[in-house]
Amino acid sequence: MKIKPSKTHLGQVVDQASIHTDPANVKAMQEVATPTFIGDIRTVLGYTKYYRYFISEYAELAAPLYVLPKKKSSR
Repeated sequence: MKIKPSKTHLGQVVDQASIHTDPANVKAMQEVATPTFIGDIRTVLGYTKYYRYFISEYAELAAPLYVLPKKKSSR
């Protein structure tokens, strides 16, 4: 498979050795404000889900956040 670097805008850095996360995107994720509304939680989950390949034990870490919107909406 051949990849043309000028056409890759996936938020990942691809080199001959492997695929890495884009440091700018990682910094943006670290600086995200604490979610306070259900919509914010869903936004954070969507953004982090994109990088689940790079996050060890992502499912276990994100599980409480997936349950929270369900609890709030059942009231």
